[in-house]
Amino acid sequence: MGQSTDAILAWGYCWDVDLSSVAFYATDGEYDDAYDWWHENVAEKAYGTDIECGTHCSGEYPMPYICLSSTYVRAWRGGHEDIPQRHFKVLHADVLAFQKKQLDDLLKEVGIEPPGEPGWFLCSNWG
Repeated sequence: MGQSTDAILAWGYCWDVDLSSVAFYATDGEYDDAYDWWHENVAEKAYGTDIECGTHCSGEYPMPYICLSSTYVRAWRGGHEDIPQRHFKVLHADVLAFQKKQLDDLLKEVGIEPPGEPGWFLCSNWG
């Protein structure tokens, strides 16, 4: 029997490096670690918007992602999740540009550089 992990499918940005190397968080003792910084400075700013953010990989080595909530699908360990039909529709270029701006504005506000261009990503999380 293998190890089950969560699968995450979404449209946005997904980093393949440790959260602490992405989040240049305060080192004056205000935050215990990069995860605390990410939660307070990114996740809380995204709350109530069409932006979902979190981490993938593992609890011991969290890697961040930020995406549009309307595209976010997560299959929890050992389970499956149906992918809504809207995921298979091609979005108009103007809509994608607006959605990219939403993500970029939040990243700029917290001082994080995007890892490239946004797009569909599939990642896993163990932990």
